[in-house]
Amino acid sequence: MEIFVLDIDHKKNIVRIWGRDTENNKVCIQTIYEYYVYILPKEEYLQEIKTLLEEQPYVKKIEVENKKYFGKQYKAIKTFLDHRDYNKLKSLVDTLKDKGKIDGKKEVDIPIHKKFIIDNKVYPLTWYDFELEFIDKKRNISYYKLKNINGIVNKPLKLKAIAIDIEVLSQKAMPDPKQDPVISIALYSDNFKKVITWKGSSNEDVVVTRGEYEMFEQLNKLLKEIDPDIIVGYNSNNFDFSYLYERAKVLNFEFTFGWDGKGFILTKKGEEKRFRITGLQHIDLYKVITNLFSGQLKSETYTLDEVAREILGYGKEDMDLNKMYNLWQENKIGQIATYNLKDAELTYRLFKHFEKILIELSRITGLTLYEVSNATYGQLVENYLIKRSRDFNEIVPNRPKQEDVERRRMITYKGAFVLEPKPGLYENIVVYDFRSLYPSIIIKYNISFDTLKCEHKDCKEKNIVDIETSLGKDIVWFCTKQTGVIPSILKEIFEERTQLKKELKYLDPNSEEYLVTNARQYALKILANSMYGYLGFPNSRWYCLECAAAVTALGRKHIQEIIRLAQEKGYKPIYGDSITKDRLIPILYPDGLIKIKPIEEFFEEVVKKYRIEKIGDKEYVYLKDNYFTLSKINGEDKWSKIYYVVRHKANKKIYRIWQKYGETVVTEDHSIIGNDLRSYTPKEIVEKRIELLRVNKIERKKILEELDLLDWIELPEDFEYDEKWIIWKYGKEMKIKRKYRGEDLKRLLRIMALYLSRGSLSEECLQISSESKELLEKIKEDFEEITKNILFSIKDSKKQYFKLETNSRLVLYILYLLCGEDEENKRILDPIFNLPEECIREFLEYLILGGGSKWPDKRYSKKYNSTHFRYYSTSLNLISGVSFLLTLVGYKYTISYRPHKNEYKISITTKNYNKRLDIRIKEESYGDYVYDLGTEDSMFVDACGMIYLHNTDSIFILVNNKDDALKFLEEANKILPDPLELDLEDFYIRGIFVAKRSKEAGAKKKYALLSESGKIKLRGFEVVRRDWAPIAKEAQETVIDILLREGDVNKLINYLKDLIQKVKNKELPLEKFIIREQLRKRLEEYKVDAPHVVAAKKYKLKGYKVRSGFIVEYVICQGGGKISDKVKLPEECKGKEYDPDYYINRQIFPAVESILHALKISKEQIISKQKTIMDFFRKLRDRGNL
Repeated sequence: MEIFVLDIDHKKNIVRIWGRDTENNKVCIQTIYEYYVYILPKEEYLQEIKTLLEEQPYVKKIEVENKKYFGKQYKAIKTFLDHRDYNKLKSLVDTLKDKGKIDGKKEVDIPIHKKFIIDNKVYPLTWYDFELEFIDKKRNISYYKLKNINGIVNKPLKLKAIAIDIEVLSQKAMPDPKQDPVISIALYSDNFKKVITWKGSSNEDVVVTRGEYEMFEQLNKLLKEIDPDIIVGYNSNNFDFSYLYERAKVLNFEFTFGWDGKGFILTKKGEEKRFRITGLQHIDLYKVITNLFSGQLKSETYTLDEVAREILGYGKEDMDLNKMYNLWQENKIGQIATYNLKDAELTYRLFKHFEKILIELSRITGLTLYEVSNATYGQLVENYLIKRSRDFNEIVPNRPKQEDVERRRMITYKGAFVLEPKPGLYENIVVYDFRSLYPSIIIKYNISFDTLKCEHKDCKEKNIVDIETSLGKDIVWFCTKQTGVIPSILKEIFEERTQLKKELKYLDPNSEEYLVTNARQYALKILANSMYGYLGFPNSRWYCLECAAAVTALGRKHIQEIIRLAQEKGYKPIYGDSITKDRLIPILYPDGLIKIKPIEEFFEEVVKKYRIEKIGDKEYVYLKDNYFTLSKINGEDKWSKIYYVVRHKANKKIYRIWQKYGETVVTEDHSIIGNDLRSYTPKEIVEKRIELLRVNKIERKKILEELDLLDWIELPEDFEYDEKWIIWKYGKEMKIKRKYRGEDLKRLLRIMALYLSRGSLSEECLQISSESKELLEKIKEDFEEITKNILFSIKDSKKQYFKLETNSRLVLYILYLLCGEDEENKRILDPIFNLPEECIREFLEYLILGGGSKWPDKRYSKKYNSTHFRYYSTSLNLISGVSFLLTLVGYKYTISYRPHKNEYKISITTKNYNKRLDIRIKEESYGDYVYDLGTEDSMFVDACGMIYLHNTDSIFILVNNKDDALKFLEEANKILPDPLELDLEDFYIRGIFVAKRSKEAGAKKKYALLSESGKIKLRGFEVVRRDWAPIAKEAQETVIDILLREGDVNKLINYLKDLIQKVKNKELPLEKFIIREQLRKRLEEYKVDAPHVVAAKKYKLKGYKVRSGFIVEYVICQGGGKISDKVKLPEECKGKEYDPDYYINRQIFPAVESILHALKISKEQIISKQKTIMDFFRKLRDRGNL
């Protein structure tokens, strides 16, 4: 009997195969299948173990089989038992393992129906010829007993799918199934469109019931009548099915549309809900997209509307929840039904877009569609290897225990050599791409868990691979006499995919055969490209760190070969790597003092002492003296030697990652150390919610008891000094002390702390402001104790705060040299990091008094509030210094970066902080030098939060013409071993590779290229953030078009000047200035009144139902102080009320500044530049007054 298999599960020891016969009738095939495990005895104990097992009353039978486990041959004892007796067997074999008589028990965690699948090669979505014996017919399902499996039948697939979507009546941000009813349920497929509701509607597609309970009955009935194979939802695990499941319990209703007479079956994986339906395949498209296809989409939120608009070209109907509530109350059900049905239609159309790929992934991996829809790349690979294990006579390893996973995470390996273009405008660009680099390397070098470090002497002598892990450097080799499991599988995948791609050339692209063939080759590509990552994944059954490290080591080798060849041929590769120049790192100097410097500044400092060695486009400075940075060694924070500093130009994805433990900004390929001591990419930190590893304790080698200013600042020629004073003679002789210790040192620290927090310099005056007159009087006394002939005064500003002022240019200049000038460039003087702890605490206390606050929350006790502080600053230098000092003295603290204010907030507590990570990531683009440190332990620290970092396949090459590009491709492939191959992606006549300042939000990709046919290829520029106004997008698109099509930089500058003038003159319509932004969480969870939050509150006051996901529209208008004070809803604006300065500086320039930076066009060439205090000091010096 020919049966199409849809689903396979088990009940106790009965395996159930759910499917359809050739007449589309439902069948359930049953067979008894016994649970078993493999026991791996050591050869000398085989007979003893056999006898012992046969004596156990719970062991049904044993069989001895010749099997392999990680390539090693065993006479494995296949032990059959009731799975409920497993713990009895476990106790016995654990004892035997402790005695050294066995190497373990395997395949213990594979369910009975999975064992049946892999042993009998019966997989979902395939036709089989079964020999069956009829048992019974129940619920319109014929039940059979399996007699024999004759084999696969080649028949086409016929699957019926339907999409479902529900609407709920609620005025709350998050509906509650215990209280809020379901009011509408839509079902949609090619031949079926229906909405079920319990209020009247004239729509022909609407079925009206007498209440919610009867609506559920109607849904149950329709699903039975439609009899689909697949039921599709969008976020259905977390919302639609979850809500129906919980609401049915409230109504005391039981769904029975599943083939087993049940409805939604709740399963959980951790906190994640999943709903399976026996026989039917439930596909949650939201899970499919976020797990498997998110990297291909520009969408940032993956909402149904955003994904549909990107893939289908259209989105949801215009409807907000408040409007839906009002429509329901007004009995206008037709509009709700239309909206509901549209959502179901979008879900169905998106499913059809991904359907064939999902089907092929199911057929290849042996997973059901339900399982595929919940799978990650790693799970797809693992299930495929389980499916193929019997072909290689390999026993499947058990899942690793949690302690093994944690141990694996602590060991990392050196990753890829990543090349990305440096910023600039280029012509004649050829883009090469390695064809399946890592899979090709695995095949070429036979890299597999079962070929690693074979016993053959000649294999070891000829095939050494140098690898690097966090345990140090090592060598590995792989067998050349027998092909491994992973290379064999990959070779088969390559061969099948190559054949499929050949077939595609002769098929009609619109034909069903083409679509199926293309889907299969793409599914095979997914598996092949995921295989390498699986080997190094800590949770994998076939984990092999040495294999993963060898793959990346050989990848680096071959990429560098291509780079060298290009350079030898006179071509110029353009690429880059690592962390941005402004990140600050703690360094222990040869003299024993600690300094915190931007990595760029450290590079410029050491390059004066040691020569630069150029290797390709990278500039290395090897340090001969003993410089150290912090590293985590055996769980302790230690100083680790710095061997070199390296930099080169780059333009690549930059990620700003911040959680409450700190912040860093790194390139996309740079590793960050998690609290489990494992390296993660920026995206992995967020996706896996990894806690960043921090420095807990800092050991200081030297303590300074005295501070001599002349050791740390360089005076102008006009200044004089003696043993005690720094002197400036300007009319009268003004003095400030040169050396500080004891109380004088504390006075200077208090002054610097208040200046850093609340001080400002102008051309004529130093001002320090505070709400506390008493505090300023204290600082005034401090000033008067360390100066002579200088007047200080305190003035009441009549704005609830006071100002301490002096017009002494001596004080102005000394404070400028010690602490920096404007708010963003203030810094903590390096010697402060080396002062006694008592002095550091005094400095921190006044820093917080000036720029922070005691905990103001009245909900907590005075004692609690007294130990909690907050500190705010826009200076990365300053906040990094504070972070270091807090760590030094043992404070617990958190750091948050507030992008809307470009401000950092440190919250300091002496108590334990909560466990919530608050992880966020912002993608940015960057176009300057990037840096890395080569350290003894492959780690260094970002001082902003004291976060540990780890020092670390397309190639862009400039050629003369297309013929040169093809010639180089031919030469490159001659030096690459088969099957490694370099492909020519395309040839472009002009391209711009962008750069942005590190603090600015960036696009997902990096460049714009103009092909010979005149088509512009955009990577990144097409992704304009939702919180950019249309004027910003228009500016970006026009600039790119002018640049690529005309190459006219002057025209670009003139266009921007003209645009800015029009904005200033308010010549453009208001519509171009409306900003749209989505709430990422509930309104009450926002602690800061960012512009979109202010707008959301306005919408709420107008009666809108505002919750997470709500999209607000607002305009920044003139008037008010803070940006949030200028927010108005579009309907509140009177004419062209927008604020030109905001849109020029916060919208237009951020959209084009990366391009300007790449072209070395300054902002000042477009608009005039404001003068700073440094300009003032230079003017004074030029006059001879300084």
